[in-house]
Amino acid sequence: MKCKALSFSLPSIRSFLLSAFVFLGPLGNLLTPHFVSSPFRFYYFLLSFFPLFYPLAYFKEFKSLLIVFPFLFYCLLSAFFTRFADLPLEAQPFFRFFLLGSQCLFAFGAAMHLRESNLLYEKSRLIKLYLFSFFLSLLVGYIFYIGFYLGKVSFATITRFSVLTQIGYSILRFSPGSYPNEYGNVSSFVLSILTFLIVGKKEIPLPHFFSRKLLYIAFFFTFLALLLTTTRAAYLSYFFSCSYLLIISFGMRKALIKMAIALGAFLLCLEFFYSKMLLAFLSVLQALTDKLGSMSTRLNTWTAGAEQFIDSPLFGNGFGFHYRIHNVYLQFLFELGVIGAFLLLFTLLCSLASHQRSLSSLFFRRHMACEDLFTNRVIVIGLIHVFWFALTNHNLNHHLTWFIFLLMNMHLFSRKGIEKSEETSCLALGLK
Repeated sequence: MKCKALSFSLPSIRSFLLSAFVFLGPLGNLLTPHFVSSPFRFYYFLLSFFPLFYPLAYFKEFKSLLIVFPFLFYCLLSAFFTRFADLPLEAQPFFRFFLLGSQCLFAFGAAMHLRESNLLYEKSRLIKLYLFSFFLSLLVGYIFYIGFYLGKVSFATITRFSVLTQIGYSILRFSPGSYPNEYGNVSSFVLSILTFLIVGKKEIPLPHFFSRKLLYIAFFFTFLALLLTTTRAAYLSYFFSCSYLLIISFGMRKALIKMAIALGAFLLCLEFFYSKMLLAFLSVLQALTDKLGSMSTRLNTWTAGAEQFIDSPLFGNGFGFHYRIHNVYLQFLFELGVIGAFLLLFTLLCSLASHQRSLSSLFFRRHMACEDLFTNRVIVIGLIHVFWFALTNHNLNHHLTWFIFLLMNMHLFSRKGIEKSEETSCLALGLK
């Protein structure tokens, strides 16, 4: 009787863990206890429970997981090597490995847990939950931001509820529960989804919690938050996402062009009324030539990292050694060496080969049912943000990275026969 009760409760516990993981991610450290360091996100508390997803793993999905194990084991060995290096306390190679490994295994396990569920419904539900959580953080952010400029909220209070508080271009950078670059990328991701819902209104219905008027209000405040983060990589991520939508869907082109004109007019208004914000938006190329700019600083850091890498090119300098490098690809190469980089590349190629057909339909399929269209486009938009942001920042342990990884695994692990038999409609998905 006791075993049956435990068995009966496990699915509900897994569902709770998954929903909590998705919901708590965008909130960052807004709920983190005061005695814990500010970079610690509240959802980290959930990651240790990932083994609960694995008791009934099927061979098909477990095979995909086995492909990843050699790379994770290599990272662990490398972290042991880094532990004895002369690094500041904040390097924390073991904790960084715990975050990498546990989030990877959590995303794999959660996708396995849902493999026999109505995956179209589940993906849509998780995306809506993520959006709802983001808008909560957005609301908190604006309360802090407006309160700060009205003199009602102190800089110290804002610092308590963010990972990093900065003044950039003479304005407070917007980053509730996070740090500006990360929040900028998340804002760009959400803004891209809202853009897709606006320009694709003929192809896909709105989620049930959005009215058309509310959608435009959400778009405006998300766009403004993106500008206030002054994150150039996030601006470009939004541009690339819109370009993808422009290429993949002929029906959205007119709407996207109209939206581009409207945004251009808005930026011109900023030029007249608040030129500092526009200066941040147009500073992408300027930063490349500015010796004191962030891009120039990154280039200097990459050069220094390359010089250290030359001393140990085969095995690298150790996992977590280059934790300040704002480039995930160089970070993997410099930390894990040629052997680790080759192992990672081999892992990715094996995974791509085993899911070639599913990935092809995800990226390039133009026509599909509306429920597929919504979730598939969100996954691709998310991948654009993850891979582009990784080029000039460090997002290896960002929640958005593993949320998109989770959605993609749900797509890859989907059991076509089950989904087809359920014949899910847009109404059942809550998209109408």
